[in-house]
Amino acid sequence: MGVGARDGETAVPRRWPTEAVGWGAAVGGVGGLLGLGGAEFRIPVVAWLMRYEPRLAVPLSLGVTLITLLFAPFVRSRTLSLDPVLGRLWVIGGMTVGAAAAALVSPRILYRLRDESVHRLLVGLLVFLGALIIVEAFLPAFPSPFPDAEGGQAVVAALCGLGIGLVASLLGVAGGEFIIPTLILLFGLDVKAAGTASPLLSLPTMLIGLVGYARLGAFRDR
Repeated sequence: MGVGARDGETAVPRRWPTEAVGWGAAVGGVGGLLGLGGAEFRIPVVAWLMRYEPRLAVPLSLGVTLITLLFAPFVRSRTLSLDPVLGRLWVIGGMTVGAAAAALVSPRILYRLRDESVHRLLVGLLVFLGALIIVEAFLPAFPSPFPDAEGGQAVVAALCGLGIGLVASLLGVAGGEFIIPTLILLFGLDVKAAGTASPLLSLPTMLIGLVGYARLGAFRDR
């Protein structure tokens, strides 16, 4: 049992703040270079190097990612135009609704799994994300396969959002690895517009996920 753990509660190891700052800077640097929230790298650090239980590592990573992404829209709005994003609000809105709906149930799904199952789930999803990032680098650009009808695109986007929100909330990531290629390959956004839309879409989903984890006691121990 870790330092400070009470009977029946998950052990929380005591770590030096400087260690957390060091890992945070490293993960933030790599994530910033790739345009990601960094949770893909933060989860292995928190769960396996800093030895936090996976059920604590996921909501902790989600909280840090949320803080990181709060700065993204302000930074990108000063360097990139928001017009392409505003012109596809049907798609972004539909995907946000779907992802938010999935985030409502994801925390309970994670907490109902056994510890061994959670560990395997995290490993499997991280391996899949790593492969996805590599594949995305070689994908060619092509027009959206869906018609321009806004209602139809919104429905397809909502269905995509359900899957993205489920995986993102279970893994504690922002979901940009799924959101960006989906917006590019299925809905015809260019990479800059998709990168700008990604944090705007992720923020409400992450907030809902964090509320769910908080209700389950994930942040009871500071």
